[in-house]
Amino acid sequence: MARRIFPDSGDRLTYQTLDESFRPVPAGMAVAVYTDPAGTIAADCLHANGDPVDVGHPLVVDAYSRLPLWQGPADGTDTLYVIVAGGVPTAVYARVDDRIDALTVDVADVVSRMDTYGVVVPWAAGDMLATIQAAITERDESGGGSVRLGPHDYQISGTLDVPNGVVLVGDSDIGGTTITCTGSNIPIVTLVSGYNGVVDMRIRYQTSQVVGNTAAIAIRLHNAFKTRIERVTILGAYKGIGLATTLGSTYLASCSFRDIEVLGWTGWAIHLNAITNTSTGSRFDNIYLHNNPSGGRDQAQGGIFFGNMSDTTMSTINVEHSKLSDPALALSSVENIVVDGLHLEGLEPNADFAGLIGLFGNTTSVVFHQVISTFSYMLDANFGNSMPFFKIDNGVRLQVYGLKQRSWTIETRALPLVYGTADLTTANVWMRDVSYTAFTTTLAGSTTNPYREYNERLPTVRMGALTGNYGLLAVGGSNQAQYTPPGGSPTDLLVASGLSSASPAALGSATAGSSVAPARGDHVHPTTGLLLTSNLSGSAALALAASASAGSSGDTSRTDHVHPTTGLLLTSALGASNAVALGTAGPGVATAVSREDHIHPTTGLLLTGALSSATPGAIATAGAAGSSSNVSRADHVHPSGGGDWTAYTPTLGNVTVGNGTSAGRYKLLDAKTMAFRTIFTFGSTSAFTGNVSVGLPGGVTAETGTLQRCSARAFDSSPTAIYYGIATVNATSVASIIVTSGGTDVNATTPITWATGDTLSVWGIVELV
Repeated sequence: MARRIFPDSGDRLTYQTLDESFRPVPAGMAVAVYTDPAGTIAADCLHANGDPVDVGHPLVVDAYSRLPLWQGPADGTDTLYVIVAGGVPTAVYARVDDRIDALTVDVADVVSRMDTYGVVVPWAAGDMLATIQAAITERDESGGGSVRLGPHDYQISGTLDVPNGVVLVGDSDIGGTTITCTGSNIPIVTLVSGYNGVVDMRIRYQTSQVVGNTAAIAIRLHNAFKTRIERVTILGAYKGIGLATTLGSTYLASCSFRDIEVLGWTGWAIHLNAITNTSTGSRFDNIYLHNNPSGGRDQAQGGIFFGNMSDTTMSTINVEHSKLSDPALALSSVENIVVDGLHLEGLEPNADFAGLIGLFGNTTSVVFHQVISTFSYMLDANFGNSMPFFKIDNGVRLQVYGLKQRSWTIETRALPLVYGTADLTTANVWMRDVSYTAFTTTLAGSTTNPYREYNERLPTVRMGALTGNYGLLAVGGSNQAQYTPPGGSPTDLLVASGLSSASPAALGSATAGSSVAPARGDHVHPTTGLLLTSNLSGSAALALAASASAGSSGDTSRTDHVHPTTGLLLTSALGASNAVALGTAGPGVATAVSREDHIHPTTGLLLTGALSSATPGAIATAGAAGSSSNVSRADHVHPSGGGDWTAYTPTLGNVTVGNGTSAGRYKLLDAKTMAFRTIFTFGSTSAFTGNVSVGLPGGVTAETGTLQRCSARAFDSSPTAIYYGIATVNATSVASIIVTSGGTDVNATTPITWATGDTLSVWGIVELV
């Protein structure tokens, strides 16, 4: 019977198990062949060319970690057993074409083992881009599977494209697989579509990428579904992991990011700003971002950025040792995000935009469990305004359960927990278990921006504005309260025995809460905190003394009372529901009424006597307040506040309008606040000749003492794409319009090459001078 050719093609790859992982058997290892499963009876075999197999000419593993071809015993045996590298006897089979009997192993099992072990790419010196890409393509054309790299440093000059169903797998041992990219400003690995991934390797740029190399994304994702990046270290990138937003609509869903290190980045360590909002259900576990390859805190833009994502869980996240101009963790237009364990260490914010954690856009339902920030540096030279822990936009919903700030170095910084550059009246913030320890300096600083802080479980709330130091109000048991002024000692505040908690609380020159206080009648109204006289009810006017003693009959005769809902001076000639007097003559005297310079009780705006409460109130720009000159000038403000929306044509800087259109609308919310929106539609004869700026309405001047920002949006009509960003508000215009992650202003080619039908929108709320 003829000898059969061994082994079948599905049995040629050889592996050894080390530390519970598979590794290819090195070339040149001897292959022993036996006829019995126990590996005791040597088989009579020949080399493929017919030479005998003996001690001087053994069978050996080839350069591709495969068994060699050989001729089996002369009796036609189609099953033999081999031992390689000290392993156990393993069955191998003759080639299918040489067998006349049924296979003793199911073909599907052979295919399954191929899919498990994958194609091994042997290491070679020089550029291995084409070799590795060829192996990836072969796996792709075979229906997917693994492409495995050995424990070497594989150099590539370009980008590896890993398609759907293919996983690039390295050696998991310490000092195992490394991919080194010798190129600059290019991705190293691009993962397209889904069910693919990168596992067990280091990915690095041979030369660390600078801030301008915005395309240097070490691992770039595009429309990723069930993609996994696990046990991966990334070095020297502009972005460690990012989305390919330049390829149009892009998202990620149900992806796994686990045991990832990003070291020495210059932009964002992880930046996943989805163009579509279908990015749901991904998970991030054990992420370690450390930015001190030079041994100190190196400069970067930010740590982690998520945009347009939902239903995402983050667990054990560490951001360490970096100077940041943007937050360590930034979330924009996200919902249902859970962060379970966030550790921030050795961070040095160095821009007003920062804040250690930023929640922007329509971000809702974000929950943090156990946030620790330690050894951070709030240095005066780095930024001008208050640096908060959480920087938020209005409408954000945030819950924090456990926040500890410790061992910070602070100069003259204000340190609010929550801070925003716009009104925060609709923000929903809950905090429990907040603590501060080992701060090296007194907290100080100033800002005029809104501020809120909540602390539900540990009822210690910082009191006062952002200017200067803060007092603390601590609420204890048995109806006791204790107030600690800045730099002072705690003082007990007692509830007066003669007054219930629903009635005014005593405050007087006599001892607070004593029987003398009710007799004096100098009490504080429970809803307004203003002095209440004994001869006025709680719902009537409140006494405010100008010269007579508080609560005395002199207050009532002078009638200089305060309206219970507005806190403004009320004259005796006007009822509580009418206008409130404010004059240059003495408060409450007849001259105030005759001058007619009154304040509407619900708006706080000046109301002229010639106008009813339902019509506009006067704001003087010439002539005495309330005089006829005001009425003739008609510069009045409606008592419900602000003015109507008004159209205007914005002036454009560095723009040739051509046949394009520029439109805008604005509304004065009050004398110092304006809302506006603009849109420029690019025409066939339009052109951008430099960095674009958009003018504010004529006649208004924005406050510039504190940096103001507004929002921006670029729309590419073909192909359809949207880019969001921010802009800087100057005195009469909006400039530095940035809609790219690298911080480049909008111009003729950024973020798109502008063409007919494309639009640039700018909008926001601006403080006026």
